[in-house]
Amino acid sequence: MKSLHLRALLLAGSAAAMPLHDCLSTHSDVLTGFTSCGDVQTVSRCLSSLSTFGKLDLHDCFIQAGCSPSQAHQQTDHLLTRCNDISPQAQELKKRQSEDDEPPSAPASTSSDVSQSMPQSTGTASPSPSPSASPLPSASPSPTPSPTPSPSSSVSASSSSATTPTTTPAPTPFNNNKFGHDCFRFGITSTMSCQMETVSDKVKTVNCKRVPVTTSDCLRGYICTVDRNHQDVCMEAHNGLDTSGIIIAIVFGSSILLGLGYLTFACFQERKMQKRTFAKAKAVALARAATMKQMKQQAQNAQSNDVREPLIQHPHDNAADPFVDHA
Repeated sequence: MKSLHLRALLLAGSAAAMPLHDCLSTHSDVLTGFTSCGDVQTVSRCLSSLSTFGKLDLHDCFIQAGCSPSQAHQQTDHLLTRCNDISPQAQELKKRQSEDDEPPSAPASTSSDVSQSMPQSTGTASPSPSPSASPLPSASPSPTPSPTPSPSSSVSASSSSATTPTTTPAPTPFNNNKFGHDCFRFGITSTMSCQMETVSDKVKTVNCKRVPVTTSDCLRGYICTVDRNHQDVCMEAHNGLDTSGIIIAIVFGSSILLGLGYLTFACFQERKMQKRTFAKAKAVALARAATMKQMKQQAQNAQSNDVREPLIQHPHDNAADPFVDHA
């Protein structure tokens, strides 16, 4: 009886330890990412190398990573809590994945339906019916799958459908470029060709005659140039004024008008300021001249009205003159 209880405890312990083992082996990188002390890589390596998953084993891993005992105890509790949160979710995901991976079973009622739909043989039928008279071999016990296209045929069909648009691209309205001799129009003209002879150290031309020469000119309405491979290429010249050209012309015209208007306004402002400064300077000069003239006039008036006073002043103007006989 005692051995049965011990086996039950061991079985329960192994069942409880398995989710923790799965959690640490599967989600060790995620769990150690929440570590707030020590070296994260050391904790991850220690957890992945554990053979027993007790609380003290986890505590030692955090101590080896450089955590203090209190921090290691706290991180161990957090780790176990996260594992308890992750384990039910992981088991549920595994269960759903196993259900999704199971192939759908064939319906069992198909063979019975087929057998029921077949006509029953009568008692007068011969025990060994001929192959043409017996309908049973034509009905299979399981439904025959519908023919599916082979991968090669599907790939070839998709490739042909994918390459069909690329082989015949839609022409663009501006794709009128020309290459090589198509860029030029040719003509024939004549020029004088003469032979050169030296007679007595002098060069003379003899036997002059006209020789036809082929000329080439760029097509009208095209711009001819040479590409990087030194091949002649010509592009159609679009000299017409479209909507974008009109918009750009309006923008540039408005900018020019605004600039001219600002220059005119600045010139008038400068001229007005100069007139104001000149008038102010003139008023100051006139005021200064008037002041100088007034001061000069006052000086002249003071000189003309100057009266010589006696050297001896009488203290009393009403007193009798001692030099006059008053008798």
